Amino acid sequence: MPFSSLTARLHGAGAARPGRRATWTARRPGRRTALLAGAALLLLVAVYAGLRLSPLSAVQRVSVVGLQGPNAPDLRRAIQRAAVGQSTLGFDEGAVRRVLAGTASVTGVTVHTNFPHGVQVEVDQRVAVGAVERGGRRVSVAADGTLLPDWTVGTLPVIAGARADDGAVVGGARRAVRILGAAPAALLATVARVDDATVVRLADGPALLFRDTTRVHAKWAAAAAVLSDPKTAGATWIDLRIPEQPVAGSGAPPTIPPKGAKAGAVGDATDALATAEGGTATTGAGGAGSSAAPAAAATPATGGSAATGAAPAAATPRTAAPAATSAAPAAGASAASPPAAPAGADAPVTPNATAGAPASGGATTSVPQGASTPAPAGAAPGAATSTSTTGGTP
Repeated sequence: MPFSSLTARLHGAGAARPGRRATWTARRPGRRTALLAGAALLLLVAVYAGLRLSPLSAVQRVSVVGLQGPNAPDLRRAIQRAAVGQSTLGFDEGAVRRVLAGTASVTGVTVHTNFPHGVQVEVDQRVAVGAVERGGRRVSVAADGTLLPDWTVGTLPVIAGARADDGAVVGGARRAVRILGAAPAALLATVARVDDATVVRLADGPALLFRDTTRVHAKWAAAAAVLSDPKTAGATWIDLRIPEQPVAGSGAPPTIPPKGAKAGAVGDATDALATAEGGTATTGAGGAGSSAAPAAAATPATGGSAATGAAPAAATPRTAAPAATSAAPAAGASAASPPAAPAGADAPVTPNATAGAPASGGATTSVPQGASTPAPAGAAPGAATSTSTTGGTP
């Protein structure tokens, strides 16, 4: 077939001519198609509305998570009453929030629906850790200091001397609730009260001296370790100032120098625990008041005699030796002590005693001038080893 004839046939069949672009025109949907689409949409809406209003999507199972405290059963029942009967396809979260609106401990609510009949309600809540006296009655308080009037006090520890303002505790009580908020549940259940913001008193056990609110979790762990150690049975206080080296002892607890005090200038202020108990520092022979030695300088209890000048062991826990008071005068010695000799001068010899020889009525240890000898392990409070300064060799 000649080429010209083939070209003519192609043009006749509607093939694209040179220089012209092929076009395609979409057919508009017919009226019938539009009606079918609208009917399908209306059907879907009707099915959704029917399911939402029918028992096929009604809430039948409600699980509540996050609720704590003695009022939790009542709050859980209130949430279930507000949720049951609603639809999982259109759940009204506001109904649950309105039920918990007057509960100060609840801070937030989140609802998850599970078609066809399940709902889960998550509650964010403050947990009470203590109680304060307000208006002649006890009110629960959370770890952040917020008062929780809706939380039953029960056996919560009482924070002595706490003050509240605008629905929250202020002052030292904020330190107390921070300490209680870090307590393990098992130990918190044994706390009876908190004195002077940082002295935690157990219902049946020693006082826990936190001193401040630094590293409170580590201090609680140290307290648990000391309380579980049978060697500390009978202790009346545990000093947790250094969590790695807690000190347990009996009698008056050690006193911390006030802030800004120079080395050796320990004030005569009574300890927080002694103040809370209505007493003062222990008195030695002759009735003179004496301050207990700091816990950091306490000598760990051992089976034998402690070496003079030896550094305290870093064992955990340590048992503090009783605080030494002023030594009683030797038998036959004058009650008045001679004035201290100046540095570098020969020390005076006391009556009825010779240099290097023990005085009658007690052992005398010769030590270099200015040094001190710790009390032996197991010594009774106030029975300190007397020392004398001599010119001989220590």
